[in-house]
Amino acid sequence: MMDMSAAEKLCFLYMLTNSQTTQIGIYPLNRRKAAFDTGLALSKVEECFRSLEEMGLVRFSEDEGEMAIRHWGRYNFTRGGKPVEDCVEKELSLVKDASLIAFVAAHIPPGRIRSLYDTWTIRHQKENGTKQNGKKTERNRTESRPAVVQF
Repeated sequence: MMDMSAAEKLCFLYMLTNSQTTQIGIYPLNRRKAAFDTGLALSKVEECFRSLEEMGLVRFSEDEGEMAIRHWGRYNFTRGGKPVEDCVEKELSLVKDASLIAFVAAHIPPGRIRSLYDTWTIRHQKENGTKQNGKKTERNRTESRPAVVQF
C-alpha cells in the first residue's frame, strides 16, 4: 500500500467502495464507468488496474468482465449467520468465472463461509467442464442436460 501511487490508491479505493460491489467481493466492473466515477482518464484507470493485478490485490476476468478483490473475505466475513450465508450463496451462483471464487476463497478464514466458496468452486468446475488449471474443456456431447420446460 505504501508503494502505490495516488492514482492506484484511488482506483483500489474505488474497487472497494463502488456501487457494483457485492457481499462476496466478485462483481462486474466496467472500466469506462470507473474512469468516469474517479475522474481519471481511461488509459490511467487501465494502467492502475493492471498494476493492482500485478501486485496481487485484485484479479480480472477479461472474458467475463468480472473482477475479484483478494482479501475481501478476510475483513468482510467476521460475523455471519444464515442471512449472510444465503446472500453469499446467491451471489456465488451469479459468478461466471470460477477462478475468481477460488482467488477470494484462498484468503477467507476456515469456516462455513469458506466452505460455501469451496463448494461453488468445485460446482463451477464440474458444470463448466474445467480442469484444475482453470482452462475450459469441451463438454461431452452425450452429457445429460436439464430439460427445458415450456408453459
